[in-house]
Amino acid sequence: MKKKYIIIGIIILTICFILAYQLFKLTIGDMIVFTEKSPLLTVVILIGLYCLKSIIMVLPLVLLYITAGIIFQTEYAIIITYLCLIIESSIGFIIGKKLGHKKIERIIAKNKRLSLMLRFNKSNSLLSVIILRLIPGPPFELCSMFLGASGVDYVSYIVGSLLAITPGMIPVILMGTAINDPLSLKFILPLLIKISLVLAIILYFKKTLPSIPRKTQQL
Repeated sequence: MKKKYIIIGIIILTICFILAYQLFKLTIGDMIVFTEKSPLLTVVILIGLYCLKSIIMVLPLVLLYITAGIIFQTEYAIIITYLCLIIESSIGFIIGKKLGHKKIERIIAKNKRLSLMLRFNKSNSLLSVIILRLIPGPPFELCSMFLGASGVDYVSYIVGSLLAITPGMIPVILMGTAINDPLSLKFILPLLIKISLVLAIILYFKKTLPSIPRKTQQL
C-alpha cells in the first residue's frame, strides 16, 4: 500500500514540475497570450503549482497571487486563487490527518518560530483556525498539517483559512493586475495595504504571545 502511494506521489510531483516549468519559462506578455488562448490549461497549471507547493513548500504564496493577478482579470484571479487555496489547504489537511498529531507536533517543536503554534491547544473552532493562520512565521503548509492533525473539522478549517488569508491575498492580486505600471496608485496602494497588514499582525502577536501560557491557551 505504501509503495502505491509513493508511486502516485512521484507521478503527481513529476506532472507538477512540468507544469511549473511551462509557466515560469514564459514572460509576462507570453503568460497573457497563453492564458487568452488556453484559459482552462492555465488554470490547471496554476492548480498544479499550488499542489506542488503543498508538498515542497518552497513556492511563495505571494508569487502565485501576483501571477494570478497578471494573467487573469481581477474577479477571475480572486475566484481561481480561492479554488487553488482550497485544494492546497485540503492536501495539507489530509497529510496532517494521516501523519497524526504527535508526528506533526514533533516536527513543529524543533523550530522556534513554528513552535508558536503549540502555544494554542486544539479547540475545534473557527477562531482557532483564523488565529493559527495569522501567526507570522509558520509556513502555510505546516500550519495546514498541524490543523489537519489537531482534529478540527474540515468546514471550519477551510472557512477559517480563507477568512484569514483574504486580507493579505487580495491586495497582492491587485498588485499583479498593475504589474506593468509599478509606480501607479493601482500598484502602490495595494502594496501599502499589504505592508500595513503584515506589520500590524507581527506587532499584535509580538505583544500578545508573551502573555499566553505555553500549552494551556484555549481559543
